[in-house]
Amino acid sequence: MFSDKIGLSISSLPRYSFLKAVEKIRELGFQSIMVMPYDGKAKHSLGTFATFDYTSIGEDELKMRLQY
Repeated sequence: MFSDKIGLSISSLPRYSFLKAVEKIRELGFQSIMVMPYDGKAKHSLGTFATFDYTSIGEDELKMRLQY
């Protein structure tokens, strides 16, 4: 396990959904995750990446993401 002071940006995992990216980052041993609060249209040079799209998701989805 890495120190909780070392994190991985979710943008490092292009083409992953939000939850799959979180799972992968944890699987890799990172304790901290940097998420991007964009509108879901953010692009990486390798394609789209998971963003924390809190501006257009419903309240139930937001609660689920915050509890993950």
